[in-house]
Amino acid sequence: MRVGPPTRAEVLMKIEAMRAATESREAVAAWAMTIIEDDSVEVTDSVVWKVLKNLGAVDMPGIDRPYLYADEDFSDWERNLK
Repeated sequence: MRVGPPTRAEVLMKIEAMRAATESREAVAAWAMTIIEDDSVEVTDSVVWKVLKNLGAVDMPGIDRPYLYADEDFSDWERNLK
């Protein structure tokens, strides 16, 4: 159970873990969704909120590629969080 919203550093670590294949896309998406769906957690950082919403869908298939989001998306999210 979370005490508060994730920090930018925590979200960055999740993206890095997914890129390094130490956490699966499914695990990262599930993590993000637990925060998104928890009404007791108020995410006030708009950048964190936007990236969390994207991470919640990171395991979804794309129309013309295996996944909706790819490495270039992850790079953009990382830049925005830094």
